[in-house]
Amino acid sequence: MTGIDLISVDQAFAWRPWAVAYFLVIGAAVAAALAAEALRLLRGPAAARPALRVAAVLALSAPLPLLADLHQPARFLNFYLGAAPRSVMWWGAWLLPAFVATTLMATVADALGRWAGPARLLRLGMVASGLGVLAYTAGETAIVAARPLWHNAGFPVVLTLTALASGVGAVLIAGAADRAAARLLRMALAGSAGAGLVALGLWLLADPDMARLALSEMPVAVLGHVAGLGLALPALLALFGRGAVSARLAGAAAVWGALAFRWALFTGAQAQSRVETATYLPPALTDPATLQSVTGTAGMIALAAVLVAVLDLYLAPALRRGPQAGPRAGKA
Repeated sequence: MTGIDLISVDQAFAWRPWAVAYFLVIGAAVAAALAAEALRLLRGPAAARPALRVAAVLALSAPLPLLADLHQPARFLNFYLGAAPRSVMWWGAWLLPAFVATTLMATVADALGRWAGPARLLRLGMVASGLGVLAYTAGETAIVAARPLWHNAGFPVVLTLTALASGVGAVLIAGAADRAAARLLRMALAGSAGAGLVALGLWLLADPDMARLALSEMPVAVLGHVAGLGLALPALLALFGRGAVSARLAGAAAVWGALAFRWALFTGAQAQSRVETATYLPPALTDPATLQSVTGTAGMIALAAVLVAVLDLYLAPALRRGPQAGPRAGKA
């Protein structure tokens, strides 16, 4: 028999740390928006307000890591120059702006206490486009046939469930409006994290080849970290913990678990050359590209939080007082 040796050349990862940040932030934003609407239906607008604010902050932050990951942000405009309904990313190019816009406008309407009729349509658009974003982010990874660890039915399910857990966790970190809302959020976190743990186990154990592939590209320590600290721990804390501290710890563990899962899968699955002749080292946590994506995304989230706080604490009250201030000033 004759063996044929192929020579690989060094190449940069196509999915870099900016992609990890984008998938984390946008998934958590959609989950927070869904939690806000669920709380509105079950407990009223006041209970939904913190979750809606978290959704607005994360939705406003999501475009930065996405545009940075494209390397040439002008490429985003190409999606609008023609129709490509068979492309998952083409649908995402329409769904993402729709979700960001409706979430921000719903937040403004809630802060002002106006536009009751249009606000319902905005929230409906937020939920519909958010579900579409979850579908497109799962779909654009599952269609990559060159990465078997992504190209299967299990990975997008776990990706979606960890996104839901991270979004509810982010709302718990910010703080619920009351005890009843916190209890509902704990139940949602326990359900999504528990379902994610079961889905992760089924995904890896149902197919021995997939399990071997996962262990080769995602070490046991990382897999145990995601399953234990990122899914099992927040589920247990949400179920059996008491008080705001345990709720915030559960939320932080869920966010960390979602980040660890995306980091391990998006970088580990690219460690093997497509021609199977070389193994690349994934970017380290101290790599300049990693630090840039982490600091850039964290800075954008902080800036978005400031903007939403200014709207909520200063601009909205001033606008609500605006129509009454004029006549009183004139009489004086």
